[in-house]
Parts: sequence; C-alpha cells; structure tokens
Amino acid sequence: MTRTLGYSDISIVNTFLYSGCVQRFCWCIPQEWTQEKPLVLVEVGEQVLFPSRHFDWRKGVFIRDEKLCLTPIERSGHRMLCDEDYVYVVGGYCPYYSEQLIQEIWRFNILTEEWELMDAEGDHFPPEMASFSLCAEGSDAWKRAFLFGGTMVPFGDESSNRVTMLKKLSDAKFTWQPLALVGEEPIQQYGSVSVFMRSIVHCRIDAQAILMHNGVLYQIGGTTGHIYNMEVRSLTPVWTETNKPCASNFPEPRLWKWTLLNKAENEWGRYRHEVELVGHEIIIIGGGNPHWASTLDTLLVFDICSNEFKKRPTIPDENYGYPPPRMCHACVKYDNKIYIIGGCSEKKQVIGRRRALQEIPEVYDDIWELDTTTWKWNKLGAKLHNKTCFHAAVVTKRPTLIVRLLKDVVKGASHAARQLGLTVETYNGGCVYVFGGVVDGAFTKRCSVMQRLWLRVPSLEYLTMRTVLSIYPELLHNRPLDSPEFTLSTPATLIRSIFALQQKREENIEDMSSNNYINLASYVMRLVLG
Repeated sequence: MTRTLGYSDISIVNTFLYSGCVQRFCWCIPQEWTQEKPLVLVEVGEQVLFPSRHFDWRKGVFIRDEKLCLTPIERSGHRMLCDEDYVYVVGGYCPYYSEQLIQEIWRFNILTEEWELMDAEGDHFPPEMASFSLCAEGSDAWKRAFLFGGTMVPFGDESSNRVTMLKKLSDAKFTWQPLALVGEEPIQQYGSVSVFMRSIVHCRIDAQAILMHNGVLYQIGGTTGHIYNMEVRSLTPVWTETNKPCASNFPEPRLWKWTLLNKAENEWGRYRHEVELVGHEIIIIGGGNPHWASTLDTLLVFDICSNEFKKRPTIPDENYGYPPPRMCHACVKYDNKIYIIGGCSEKKQVIGRRRALQEIPEVYDDIWELDTTTWKWNKLGAKLHNKTCFHAAVVTKRPTLIVRLLKDVVKGASHAARQLGLTVETYNGGCVYVFGGVVDGAFTKRCSVMQRLWLRVPSLEYLTMRTVLSIYPELLHNRPLDSPEFTLSTPATLIRSIFALQQKREENIEDMSSNNYINLASYVMRLVLG
C-alpha cells in the first residue's frame, strides 16, 4: 500500500493487550522535503504483536513459548543502543509477564527488519531491569556499554548502585561484567542518567604511535523511590603501572573510581530525565517526581570544566511556544539538534469514573526539536502512534565514509583511488527508532511497537538494498540458518547472494529446457516406432 503524503503517520489498532493485534512500522518524513515534489511512501510490513504468548488464567499472567518467540514483548523502563547495523533493546518491565522484569537483549536488523534474541553469557545479568541508565562507550560501532542502577519490583524496594559493563564478544554474543568500584559511591537508586565522554591518550609503544581512548562516565540524579537527588558523579578507570593505557593494545582497568563532583543542594532532585553532551556542557532535559516536572523554557546545564550548574534560557517556537514540562520521555541528539519524544507530566487531578477525582499524569505523543546553536525550540508535525512514556529511543549516526564497499565489491580498485578518497556510504544515519513504552496515564498498558522517524533523506545505498530485498524476497524467507546475515555494512554479502540466486534460477531454467527436449524426443520416437 502506497500513500503520497508530506507526513506518513500510520495508525495501528489501539488494542495492545489482546492477542492477534497487529503492529506496524511508522514512517515520518519532515515536511520541508515534500515542498517541491511529493514523496511516495511505502508502509512497511505487518507483524503479529504477541506471536508467542498465551494467558495462564491460574496465575493471571502471560506465559511465553520460547520456541515461537520471534519478537520482544511489550515493556517499559528499558533502554536502547544502536550501531551501524542493529538497534538493541535491553531489559524492561512488563507487569503481565510472569517474570515482570525482563532479562533479555534483543536486536533489530535495520536492513531486514528482523528481530533476534541475543545470547548473554555468564551469570551476571543485572536483576534490576527497570529504569536503569545505559550508555555506550561513545562509538557508533560500540563494543562496551555501561549499565548503572535500576530497580526491582516493587519499585524502590530493591534498587542498585552497581555498574555492570555489557561487552560485545562477537556478532551475536554478549557478556555482563560487574565493575570493581571505589571512591564516593552513590546510593542505591533508579531513574538516573549516564553520559560517556571520551578523551584521547597519546602514547608510543615500540616506536609506534598509538591513540588510546580513555573516557569518563558521568552519572546524574535519580531516586530511591522516596528521595530524589541531582548529585553529579564521575566514574573513571584506575590505572596501575602494569595496566595502564600504554601498557598494552587493549587495556582493561581493574578498578573504577567514583568522584562526587556536585551535590546539587540548591537544585530540585529528579528522576527519568534525559541528558545530551554539547561541547563541555551536559544539557539536562526534563525529569521530575510524581508531583513536579521540570519546565523546558530554561534548561539546567552542568559544566564539566567548572563542575558547576548553570541555567540555559531557550527560545520558544513561534506557533506553539515551549514544550510542556515532562519526564519519562525519550531524547536523542543528531548533528547539532536535540529531539525530545513523548513523555508525561506530573500527576494532575482529573475527574475519572463515577466523577471521582483521580491523580494521573498527562501523556504526550509530540516530538520537539532543539537547535543547540540558537537554542530555539521547533515542534515537528510528526507524532508517535500513541501517547507514550517510559519508552526508549536511539538515532543512527551520521553516515561514515570509508572504502570498505569499494574494496569488497569492485575488485581491482587501485591503491591510488583509495588514497584519493573514492569512498561510499556504508550505512544510513539520521533515523530515530522508538520502541515500547506505557500508553496510558494509569500506567497499566504497554506496547511493543517499533516506530521510526527519518531526520534526513535515506541514503541511496539503503534504498537500493531495501529494493533488492523486496525484489528477491526468497533471500530472507528461504534462508538457511547458517547463512550470513544481511546488514547495511556488508553489501557484498547481499550482492553475492543475488548472483548465487540468479545463477540457480538460470540452472533451473536450463534443466527444465533440457527435460522438455528429452520428453519431446521420447514422444517423437514413440510415434515413429508405433
């Protein structure tokens, strides 16, 4: 089904809790791209929302069939990561799932749009899988990510102040590694945020210059469930003489040190806020507590050079003013712009059933853009499928220009050509992926819908590979289990598979022609011989 639209916001059936419900992917294109020529937008395929669950009436919970589990179940309080090929969903909370807290890592193939449950080795999978903070080590092709805090159920009764490293061992395997911590440790809490800032260490090993990346993890705010804070801490590796950045090519610190940078005694404590790093400043966006949500007309900023807080005034949208105060939203940064997605307000008194006063928050479906050069807000016309909070989002980064595709596919590419910078895009950036979340103010309904929003025109490579898969659907449907994965960073694999499939088709045609000739000859001989 095709639609010619400036925006394509494809609705879904609003019955998230029922088996047989369908989820669809959402394409939203900024309107300025369609002022000259209309775009023909294609609705992506449908998926059954709950293909692997049945309801156990004796226990009052949903039970999963692990053999049939092809997509992640609905959840909230999870976090997301991404690299050039995949979007990752980690953890979460689902009240109508038997375990409630979800100790899973899923990945979504950006090219083929397939889900896959990852293998996490070891016995250190953190149990506090709701409202934890998670940030990668600062690279698009991340190898390590840091998880801090989180809570079990009931929320706040069992929280964590541990830091666990998620390491990517191979293409489809991960392991959890608890870090040994010293210094001024934070209290056990959840709803905090973390941001990783990378620095570079210059050193020489055997007369060869090497750049070693050394970073600092900043942790901001959070709650015990009763007490809210805005303390800022840094977590840095502790190097020894035998284990320091220049001691080996791949050093692993044995200790990590917490340092309290600012107690923020004059700032309101908050949780479920978001942060983005702009230069040497950490921009704190939203957050709050059940009875207060931070406004967005003036933003709280933490300067990592002076370790002090300051205020950053912003400019409103000409037509819509400032975004409403919110928390439990999602936030991504692409180029010099920050995008906030959905979220909810503090609890407000509303008239519920039987005219009784209830305190429930207002849930949002809007998307706002903040330009960090002018600090001006702009409300986008695109919206989420449903009003959503406690969801997660990531954005694929700006395309990386390298010669890998040129070397793999075009045989004989000269060294001079590569030196001259004849490069191609290996994956597409600027696409926001939003997954899951709570879809009502009473926090009783959750979804497992993946939505996406393009912030730039998709690359020609991405569109070409998607078209190839639509022309040759058998490449996905009849693929052996041991066949290589089709990804944006490995176009050569897709091209080789197309050639092999085409060759197989030609061989089948030749066999059919040969068999037809033999059958015709046999028929003629029977006629001649009577």
